[in-house]
Amino acid sequence: MTYRRRGFTLIELLVAVATIAVLCALLLPAVQAAREAARRAGCANNLKQLGLALHGYHDAHGSFPMGYVAAFSRDPYQTTPGWGWAAMLLPHCEQSALFNNANFSLPVERADNLTARTTDVGTFICPTDRNPGRYVAARADGTPVGLFQTNSYAGCYGAGLEIDDRPDSGNGLFQRNAVVRLADVLDGTSQTIAVGERGACLVRTPWAGAPSGAVSSFTPNSNVPGYPDGALGRGAELVVAHVDQIAFNAPGTGPDDFYSPHPLGGNFLFIDGSVRFVQDSVSLQVLRSLCTRNLGEVVGADAY
Repeated sequence: MTYRRRGFTLIELLVAVATIAVLCALLLPAVQAAREAARRAGCANNLKQLGLALHGYHDAHGSFPMGYVAAFSRDPYQTTPGWGWAAMLLPHCEQSALFNNANFSLPVERADNLTARTTDVGTFICPTDRNPGRYVAARADGTPVGLFQTNSYAGCYGAGLEIDDRPDSGNGLFQRNAVVRLADVLDGTSQTIAVGERGACLVRTPWAGAPSGAVSSFTPNSNVPGYPDGALGRGAELVVAHVDQIAFNAPGTGPDDFYSPHPLGGNFLFIDGSVRFVQDSVSLQVLRSLCTRNLGEVVGADAY
C-alpha cells in the first residue's frame, strides 16, 4: 500500500504567515504598553524615594534644601559653587559615601569633584528617559565647563515668574540660597509640587547642581516643536523648572519647563511625599496652582 504525505499548499503557507503577522502586530503594542507601565512605575518609585529623602532632610535640618547654593551676588546667573538640591539629598538616598566624596567648599565643576558629579545615581534617572548619562556641560559659546551625569527631575521653582531673572524669588519649593519649611507651604503639602520630570530627552542638566556659566540647550532630536532656535537655560534653570505660559508637554516647551517622556503625562512628587501622574491635558491654570506654595489656590484631585 502506498501512503501519500500531504504538505502545505502555497496558499495555506501564506495564510499561516499572515495570521502570525497579525497576531504579532496585535501583541506588540500590548508588550510595549506593559513595558512602559513598568518604567512609569519605576519613575514613580524614584520620586517616592526623593520624597522620603526630602522629609528626612527636613527632619535633620528643620527645612527643605535650597534649590542650589551660590555666593551672594546681584547677578541672577551667578551659581558658584552651584551644588543643588539633589546633591544635598544624597545622605538621605543611601548615598552617604558619594556625599562624603564631594567637596562642597569647591565649585561643582572643579576637577576635585569629578568623581562625585559623574557618578550614576539611579534615583535621578527616569527609566523611560532618552539620552541620559554623562555629557559635557558647556557655556553659551561652546566652551566646555565639565563632565556631568544627567538628571531626569527638576525641583519646582513655582509659577508665573521667570527663573533666570529672579532666581531668589520663586513661589515654589526651591530657589537660590533660600530654604522653605513645612510651615511655609500655606497651600497644603498635598496641593503643592516638590519635584517634577524634566527629562534628558528635552535638555541635559546635571543632578549635582548648576556649574558656573553653564547653559542647557535642547537635546538633539528632542522633538519639541515651536520654540525659538538657540534657546538656552541659564543659572538656576539647570536645577529647577517652573510653569509659566506653556501647557505641560505642549509645543513651545522651553528648557526651564517640566517635560515628561511618558505617554499622556508625567510623574510629579508632591511635598507630602505622594507621587501622582498628571495628565498632559491638565489645564495650565491648574498646573500653575499646583506649583505654588503660598497663593491660596484650592485644586481638586479630579482636576488633573
